[in-house]
Amino acid sequence: MAAPGGHYFIQDKLSEKAAHHESYAQLWETKWKKPAEMGVYPFMFGTAKDFAPIVDEMTKRDMKEPYNWDEYASVYFPQAEKLKSIAKEAESKGEVEKASEYYMRSSAVYRISRFPAPRSEVQREAWRLGKECALKGLR
Repeated sequence: MAAPGGHYFIQDKLSEKAAHHESYAQLWETKWKKPAEMGVYPFMFGTAKDFAPIVDEMTKRDMKEPYNWDEYASVYFPQAEKLKSIAKEAESKGEVEKASEYYMRSSAVYRISRFPAPRSEVQREAWRLGKECALKGLR
């Protein structure tokens, strides 16, 4: 609700920046770590350990808002590809359940790289690759 002169009352309450906007490391610690450990939205089909190398790299690069969305998404790709290669190897050996699990884990990493929606070319590629992995994992 606005006071006379266009001053919104909520402005008085928003004087500090939320911790998860300070850095990717803070985003992980304050917002994403717990859902990843629980395997709930948006981390379903993934594991928290799948994201450990990504968190390490983002922290090393001191990534924070405003993100370059192509650079941001690119950090996820090596881990997603690693999980996908484990899935392909399992698939070639006839290990259907293992292949399914790793394709789905790869799809989860791709999902978070473009979450909540693709904003750049690399994120659109993550969207495509994530769907591809999910379809393989679900069959």
